[in-house]
Amino acid sequence: MSQTERDRLAWTSPPDLAADTDALVADLDARLKAVVGILGRRPLLIADQFDDYQARHHDQFLAQDGTWLGATALARANRFWELLSAGLSEGRLYLLVVTGADTAASLACVRFLGEDQTAVFTLPRVEVEYLRPLLLRIAADDAQPAARSLSSSATMRWSPHATVL
Repeated sequence: MSQTERDRLAWTSPPDLAADTDALVADLDARLKAVVGILGRRPLLIADQFDDYQARHHDQFLAQDGTWLGATALARANRFWELLSAGLSEGRLYLLVVTGADTAASLACVRFLGEDQTAVFTLPRVEVEYLRPLLLRIAADDAQPAARSLSSSATMRWSPHATVL
């Protein structure tokens, strides 16, 4: 998103991550609605390595009997997922969830829309020999992540990541 677009949205600072959950969810909801209302765009949220997130927070995704929660139950139990469920149902956003094939069953939790409104794709792993040149072509040597991440590796410069590949 360009600086001009952020200015139009009055996004002068990042959200206060120390705020309570209700405040964070309200802020996210307002920001997502602003992208649609002011810019006329439909945000795409990407949950990459979702299986890792679920492993870390498995108790939030499992029912008492150990089965995966359904999407409705997850939305009832968690304000964030409720927000995403509503946004998807209202056609205000897209959600892309990426997980390993061996943990695809866990996606049942986030199937907020009917089968006629969703797609499931199985992608083969990309061989490293193809990935490194591609990443070097699309990102400058001094590229930085566009958004802040909770991952400690996100604070590192791009070049070391590309070199490892």
